[in-house]
Amino acid sequence: MVENPVNLVYNGYTTETNANLVYDPDELTWWRHYWRISFPAFWRTIGKAFGWWNDLHWGWKILIGVVVLLTLGLGAAFLPGADGVIFGAAFSTALSSAAIGTGIAAIGGIGAAIDDESIAASILNGAAGGFAIGAVTGGIYGAASSVIRIATGATNIYGSAQVNSATFFHRMASNMQAGKMVMSGQYSSIYLNSGLKTAGLKGGALRPDVIGIGRFGQNTLVEVTSTTQTAAQMAAKLQMMAGMNPGVNTVLINWVAIIGIILF
Repeated sequence: MVENPVNLVYNGYTTETNANLVYDPDELTWWRHYWRISFPAFWRTIGKAFGWWNDLHWGWKILIGVVVLLTLGLGAAFLPGADGVIFGAAFSTALSSAAIGTGIAAIGGIGAAIDDESIAASILNGAAGGFAIGAVTGGIYGAASSVIRIATGATNIYGSAQVNSATFFHRMASNMQAGKMVMSGQYSSIYLNSGLKTAGLKGGALRPDVIGIGRFGQNTLVEVTSTTQTAAQMAAKLQMMAGMNPGVNTVLINWVAIIGIILF
């Protein structure tokens, strides 16, 4: 109730001095209450809880993301067996998540520019935060999902990814591909650097880098091209192995050789 202190004229009528003004708003539905009150209040609380992150310099955010990616990448490059596959899964999802997070947060930084902060600074700060958060959350998701599948026996890992002295990233690429295959849930067994016969396929001692035995009968053969090989050679090898095992999928990974030639 609000007391009207003076006579006010509204729409041709005069209100009386000291008359009570009464306003009874319509009662909000649950849905409107949620969007107008509960939802904004929730995000304001979250914003306050993570205020320290917003205040953190963009350089530290980039460093956090780089350290996460470097740690996961080294694990994928050097660890054998299932450990290497888990790190490969985590590294692949961290990379893609960091890239997506960087792009989305950079765009959001345009609208977040306030007061005297330049748009460029806002974009940089947003992109750095998206990069770090994407790397961390992506790595956690990749590691958790692969660990669960391997630990429960949903996907069995046999062998270790090949170490190629001429191509530093060879084992990393094999473990990343195997990790993605584990996360897909489509394979009951994955063989690393093992003969086709060992995996129950035709081809004897022929040895692709990764063999995926499909849960529903769809198998996959993977070859990683090293610096001492050509993509045409590896494609011909895959075609030959596929000819012995009709219906298999084939995957050829060439970026390893390209990077190896550029860097080394």
